[in-house]
Amino acid sequence: MSPESKRIISLSATLTDWAPFFRYFKRFLQLSDIEKKKWLSSIKPGSLIDVIVNDLLMFMTAALFFVDENNAKAINYDRSPLKSPTIITHVPKLSSVSKPKNMYDVVIIGSGAGGAVVAWELARRGG
Repeated sequence: MSPESKRIISLSATLTDWAPFFRYFKRFLQLSDIEKKKWLSSIKPGSLIDVIVNDLLMFMTAALFFVDENNAKAINYDRSPLKSPTIITHVPKLSSVSKPKNMYDVVIIGSGAGGAVVAWELARRGG
């Protein structure tokens, strides 16, 4: 992991730990389970602390447990389904039945969270 990533993770962990201090005069790790639940449920969606607690902690989780193979092993995360991307160096021949009429720069398969955002962004940019 890069030094910059480590600094971001460290900063977000520190901010999260100290965030409830002004309400409870304790760091998050010093709160009781009841205080932790009460504080977490009081966070307003879209607030700065919401971004720190939810988004940065999600990033930290991914960075710590899914990027580093040793951490992934520590939580029994199976990395075997992850494969290196394959670069297609030739265009496969298509039958006349399935041959597209035009060549395409981008093909989006699916309209889930990722596909919808990519389609919207391409449409917005005139793609």
